[in-house]
Amino acid sequence: MTRPRLIVALPDHPHPADMGSRVRNRAIIETLATSFDLTIVTLVHDVARLADPGPVACCGRWVPVLADHRRGFLPWAAWHLRARLAACREGLHPETFFQSLPSFAHAVEQCVRVERPALVHAAYWHGLRRLPVFPRPPVWVVDTHDVQFERHVRLWGRDSSRERAAELRELARYDRVIAITGRDRDTLRAHLPADAPPIEVIGMGLDFTRWSRAAVEPALPPAPRAVFYGNLSSESNRAAARSFLRDLLPGWKRQVPGVEAMLLGADPGDDLRREAEAVGAVVTGFVDDPRPWLACARVLALTLRAGSGQRGRVVEALALGVPVVGYAEALEGLDLAQGEGIVTVHTAEEMAVRTRELLADGERARTLGAAGRAAAADRYGLDATYGKFPALYHSLLVE
Repeated sequence: MTRPRLIVALPDHPHPADMGSRVRNRAIIETLATSFDLTIVTLVHDVARLADPGPVACCGRWVPVLADHRRGFLPWAAWHLRARLAACREGLHPETFFQSLPSFAHAVEQCVRVERPALVHAAYWHGLRRLPVFPRPPVWVVDTHDVQFERHVRLWGRDSSRERAAELRELARYDRVIAITGRDRDTLRAHLPADAPPIEVIGMGLDFTRWSRAAVEPALPPAPRAVFYGNLSSESNRAAARSFLRDLLPGWKRQVPGVEAMLLGADPGDDLRREAEAVGAVVTGFVDDPRPWLACARVLALTLRAGSGQRGRVVEALALGVPVVGYAEALEGLDLAQGEGIVTVHTAEEMAVRTRELLADGERARTLGAAGRAAAADRYGLDATYGKFPALYHSLLVE
């Protein structure tokens, strides 16, 4: 029996070493490949990925599109200049500009016209904004990952009415919109017109069999250890990591015997690495598998003030029985209540107190972590999240 053909359009190529949103993209592809024949079009920002695309390329026919600004110095300089002009002219953040290139949209359009798929799955609203008209009759679905105009306000205090209008305008072009949380769905509904497409909620998911204490050997011996977990290439994560080191670690050292601290994440940069090592914190840099490192923590200190990709990392920590202390803004949208592995705080002082309490009381941390794993497995396991995509897409094709 012939399986329906789907085109998956990703403006950033997922890889096994990735975290956060790209993990979601990879998991969705792997799940859809069990029920559909896939053509996977990805915008490649790292030339090395062309030679080492990772397992995603094995899930279907892979069509890589090398980003224009990665084709040499002159194209790089030209696209950075265009990004600055776009920021002035269209109110776009550079992240939006660099993941919405005409060459990517053209490649997706060509695949649709030649292959005539049953459905197109696009990640992020901006990926195909350069495609003037969606070729019909395929069903077009967009996986939002975030309400970007809210995310930019929370992370950087940046509120562009023009970019917000562009985001809402693009979402309204699709036949279905996927939101990660119920809160995101409600926010989008409040801003989109009445005739906008229906919005489904499919959260961030995780393989709880692979992400378990029984499946990994901790990388470090037991200790009252706090971890900051996140890709350190972004300035928002670097700032949060500095807060971890400067605002929290000194107090822990004064009040918790033997306390240790760790920055877990790629690309810390020389300055942050030196600062961390100067105060005795472990800096992992890039690791092939974060599980052994995360499993040796007693508590995850979520010092970011906004959510986004941190939602997935919270679930990963809870899967390993590591409780999370985080600001309300960063935990917002997670279907977890206070005491289900998380401790919600509102001030820096409260963050210091609650993390210190868990570092000093190992049994309390283990009990809270166990409760978190049970709750997260129920709501963020594969069946409850990515496993919904094949059934949803089959249902859309018979409507």
